[in-house]
Amino acid sequence: MDGMETYVGPGALLELAGGALGLRPQTYREAAREVDATKLSIAVAVIAGAASAPVLGPSLQVVLPVAMVVGILLTLGILLIESAMVWGLCWIALPDARSFGQVMRPLAVAHAPRLAYLLVPVVGHVPALSIAISVWLLAAFVVAMQAATGRGWGVAITMSIAVGVLRWLAS
Repeated sequence: MDGMETYVGPGALLELAGGALGLRPQTYREAAREVDATKLSIAVAVIAGAASAPVLGPSLQVVLPVAMVVGILLTLGILLIESAMVWGLCWIALPDARSFGQVMRPLAVAHAPRLAYLLVPVVGHVPALSIAISVWLLAAFVVAMQAATGRGWGVAITMSIAVGVLRWLAS
């Protein structure tokens, strides 16, 4: 999204999602920095949540439209909880705490790899695809964490582990 004049429209959405899918750190840093990117960042998460429907539908035994709504709600719920955890950790551990939006926007676009679930109707729900998407999501989370914290990769990895531990403890 370098040099974008607007954060509106399908072109800007595709550019943001493409940068997120490509794990381009600049895309995540720009999302963290630009308040105007809030709606597009959330839109990426919403579309990614809906894209989870081919996996959620059969596992929940619901029709595709219901699975899409469930996917969106789950993704937004995860986004809010993770953003709150990261924002709280930043506030506690980092001297120049970030705003909630600076944390939430890159974490929202980190859900972009869920778009790969759209391949399930084509290739089937094969374990290799699930593993690839999981690794891709983990990598996107670390890149988003680097943008959200405004620190180096060591802090991003450490914070990612801390959030993972907190999520595990909460489950």
